[in-house]
Amino acid sequence: RFSKIGRNHLVNLDYVSMIKRYNSRKWSVMIANQIELPIAYRRLVEFKKAYLNGIIEVRDDVLN
Repeated sequence: RFSKIGRNHLVNLDYVSMIKRYNSRKWSVMIANQIELPIAYRRLVEFKKAYLNGIIEVRDDVLN
């Protein structure tokens, strides 16, 4: 459950608390300990898919 968000950052998706949008090409992710890291634009689609798939899996586990 890790996703690469840039050249130097690998994020554990379990600790992501918020995804923030500044404009159409600048996004960042806030992790649990209030650290904000930029998301590389070319990694954004891959990160969003991984993050949303993780949320859906957790909700399915809670419902069952």
